[in-house]
Amino acid sequence: MSPVSRTLREGAFYDSGRPFYQMEDSYKSNRCSDYLAVMILGASLAFAPSLFALDLTVTRTQDLAFGSFAAVNGGSITIGNFGSRTSTGSIWLNPSAGGTSALFSLAGDPDSTFAVMLPANGTVFLTGPGSPMPVSNFTSNPAGVDGRLDILGTGVVRVGATLGVSSGQIPGAYSGNFFITVNYN
Repeated sequence: MSPVSRTLREGAFYDSGRPFYQMEDSYKSNRCSDYLAVMILGASLAFAPSLFALDLTVTRTQDLAFGSFAAVNGGSITIGNFGSRTSTGSIWLNPSAGGTSALFSLAGDPDSTFAVMLPANGTVFLTGPGSPMPVSNFTSNPAGVDGRLDILGTGVVRVGATLGVSSGQIPGAYSGNFFITVNYN
């Protein structure tokens, strides 16, 4: 049974001149209050694991690449989440230098769900010898809030996107950066 109140009483003085204090506890005999205290403690323990969540780490293991191509009158190149490559307009895709989807490895709390946030359209460009080429329509697998780490706390996010190519785009090496955000749900 836990004490309901405590009273501090001053007692005799020790030789050092300091007062002696004695604690007196008063108890309630109502068993319901003891049960309530246990239930509250149980509830606080149920939330304790979330206070000690592992950091969710994201490591890039493969770059998003659109491969080699020739732009006749412009168009677009799309890289799917699993690396498929298609084009629209007047773009010839070099089959010997294909593209790749971006690949990110995750590590965190086992069996936890996570959300992926991708760049907005109009925020990512590849730059090089010619005019900048916009990268848009980012997609991911898993998408949105549908991600789940496995029982070991690992996972993978694959990212694809579409590259806009202008008519007469100057050949050369183009590069750029994009950021994804991955958070626990």
